[in-house]
Amino acid sequence: MAMKIIDLYKKDPSPNMIVYYSGLFRYEIIANQYKNALSSIDSARHYFKNTEPLQEKTFAFPFWVYATVQQQKEKEQTTYDKLFDSVFSIT
Repeated sequence: MAMKIIDLYKKDPSPNMIVYYSGLFRYEIIANQYKNALSSIDSARHYFKNTEPLQEKTFAFPFWVYATVQQQKEKEQTTYDKLFDSVFSIT
């Protein structure tokens, strides 16, 4: 279902790209598309680069941490807590 919503969302994007990517990464997380979600977060952050450098680094931070941990969890056989600690400490 989430993949269908993503397809519909992409067909009618918001003219404000920050709003567009903000919605998109949330749908991608729901669909377990963590790599795509991280890419969408990075795309949204790009739009803050010249105007709000602090926002560029902090935008969607909790979602970034969650998606990064979930992406690593797919590769490694360890607990969420251990991965969370390792991801959170590198930021």
